[in-house]
Amino acid sequence: MRQRTVAWLAVVVLALGAAGCATRSYYFGNRLNDLADVVQVELTFGMGVEAHVKLTDLLNLGWGFSKSRGFVMDGRRVGVGQRSTGAIIPFPGTSDVELTDASWLWEPPPPPGEAPSETADQKKWADRPRSSWGSMLDIEAGLTLLAGVHLGVSPLEAVDFIFGIFAVDLADDDVKPPPPAKPPPGK
Repeated sequence: MRQRTVAWLAVVVLALGAAGCATRSYYFGNRLNDLADVVQVELTFGMGVEAHVKLTDLLNLGWGFSKSRGFVMDGRRVGVGQRSTGAIIPFPGTSDVELTDASWLWEPPPPPGEAPSETADQKKWADRPRSSWGSMLDIEAGLTLLAGVHLGVSPLEAVDFIFGIFAVDLADDDVKPPPPAKPPPGK
């Protein structure tokens, strides 16, 4: 029974992915980004000592202060980032990450026959942060003693990834393929 379910799921995924040459890379690229949105990993270095735990946006507890910089994978955004954390138990803390030099795991391909360049829509998509919808139930833990490690998961982004397999974009964060080219006038 389990093998049959896996086989049907594979057929659905392959059928959606093979919907056409122009959209296939968008489908699989968007699934890669959705899967990446489920995790957050940071390895940073800087001044400070702190520990924190975030259990949804409503409960963010910690102790200490730090400002560090280093490798950050915040969902689909990957690059150099800076983390600022400040908290005193029992009061809610703040812990913010800002990517200062980031790229994406998958970016939209240029339209056929055109040189790679950023269109206004691609730039708008690339500059926006992770959706607040997807991050409101995030679970994260971190520790900094001059060097910091922060790990997190996003349950809502996991749901978005699963629905995305069936071409349902709950977080509205998938890149849409460009519209087909218009035929030249007079034809």
